[in-house]
Amino acid sequence: MTDQRLWGVVALAISFLVLVVSVLWASSYDPQEEARALLLEAESDAGAAPDTGSGPSYSYTCHCHRAPVLVTVRAAQLPRRGGWGRW
Repeated sequence: MTDQRLWGVVALAISFLVLVVSVLWASSYDPQEEARALLLEAESDAGAAPDTGSGPSYSYTCHCHRAPVLVTVRAAQLPRRGGWGRW
């Protein structure tokens, strides 16, 4: 077996492995699980006392449900960037 064939087989094997892992990762995503986690977090935040001195907040209306939902996010809850393009 020549070096070119060996590297070709290795490249194909790695590509196939990346494809399989990508398909498995994409198929494991459950949007309902994310929605449940966000709902639990919102319920826990709703039970807490309103924090009026937390600084600026951003509000928008989500029209993705039957009734529009007003969403308010405090600036302190937003992720901060820690470098060049990293969260």
